[in-house]
This record gives sequence, structure tokens and C-alpha cells, in this order.
Amino acid sequence: MASKGRIIEAINLVHRYVGEDYTVHPAPQVEVKKGAWRMLFSKKYRRRTLVGGLFYACQTLPFFGISIFLPILMENMNVTNPLVTQLLYYALMIAGVLVGIVLSNHLPRRPSCWCSVFGTRPR
Repeated sequence: MASKGRIIEAINLVHRYVGEDYTVHPAPQVEVKKGAWRMLFSKKYRRRTLVGGLFYACQTLPFFGISIFLPILMENMNVTNPLVTQLLYYALMIAGVLVGIVLSNHLPRRPSCWCSVFGTRPR
């Protein structure tokens, strides 16, 4: 409410539910510049856009590839039940997420980012 200019109402609610010792201060008005798509590829942001896009592509494209070709692979392995295929896919996804959570808690951030892009640690 305070960020929308309704300071009095915000103060009244805080006093009612939190207590008279607390108050709300008006949020500073920040002017937001409109961006443009071409700004992403300007000289200033080109490298950042490329690195961010590369990390995104390396982490998401394998999931699409696996999910697209999994039914074909399972069919070649004589697994014709689509339910088994889906359950296997979801079970492996959950296992991968759990391994990723454990590793992300134990590995430093920078080496783990490099490993996800290049497959090995940088030298």
C-alpha cells in the first residue's frame, strides 16, 4: 500500500496488526527507464547476454532432447508402455534434481558453473 501512495492506510494496518511502535515509511520513488531488446546486444551488454544465453542453453537443451527422444529409445529397448516411460523420466529427473541440490550445497559456485557448461573444471 505504501508503494502505491496509500501511506495512511498502510500505517493504520501496521498499527492495528503489528503494534503502535511500528510504522511505515513512504517508499522512495525510483524512475525506471524502459529497456529495448536491442540493448541486450549493444556493446555494453553483448558479452553478458552471450554468457547468460550460453548457460541457459547448456542447462535446458539436454532436457528437451531427452524428453523428445525418450519414447523412441524406450521403444527400441522393447518398453512399449508409455506409463513406464513417463515414470522413468520423472524418477530420473527427481534424482538429478536431488543430486544437484546436494552438490550445489557442497561445491563452490564458480567451478560448478564451469562444470555445467564445459563438463570439466577449468584449469
